[in-house]
Amino acid sequence: MAEPPLTEHNGTDQNDDEKGSIKSQNSQKGKKIPSPVPSAKDDAAADARNMRRIIAEDPDWSLATVPLLSELCVTHIVDEFQDHPKLDELLPKYKTKVLEKISTDIPLPVVAHLVSDEGYWKRRCKARWDICDVSKYGGSWKRMFFERHLENIVGHFVPESTDPAEVEALLPLAAPYIKKLNIKQLLPPVKEEQMRPLEDMSDAGSDSGEIGRASCRERV
Repeated sequence: MAEPPLTEHNGTDQNDDEKGSIKSQNSQKGKKIPSPVPSAKDDAAADARNMRRIIAEDPDWSLATVPLLSELCVTHIVDEFQDHPKLDELLPKYKTKVLEKISTDIPLPVVAHLVSDEGYWKRRCKARWDICDVSKYGGSWKRMFFERHLENIVGHFVPESTDPAEVEALLPLAAPYIKKLNIKQLLPPVKEEQMRPLEDMSDAGSDSGEIGRASCRERV
């Protein structure tokens, strides 16, 4: 039985080896050699923006770069509250946010009957007075504000000098929330001293001088 020629078999193995080496070279060319220097993507500390993901000391800080539409609406309502007050139309969660942010300097005609939230009147009382003992007012900050406010106006009212329109404008606003007033003083009217004209004073002085000279002549 004849054996297969060695040359043909060896040629086939050589071709296979060459093909394998070419494939390995091509595969190595496709792969990228990793760089020994780490990139900014691999090293979070290389990018300053990724150094801190949470700013704990800022309670209003957020990862969101654009505020929510609801937050923008709340801010607008707060800014325009004095001229265009809106409160009862809001949902409870947005109403709470508005009451926490509106100014304590808004005129009383705007907030007296509209705002009943005790948190707002607490802020308003503490912004005006250093000592606030709400227990003397039944635990009501709104009652405390209006009673003390009216007491202050009445205590400093000067008849015939203070404009009574200030008291008249406050009474319908404060009356529903007042139970008692502790008035510590009532000021009397201030009467300006009637000053005589300078001519009368000079005439009186000349007359007294002449009388004095006449009395001296009589003694001599």
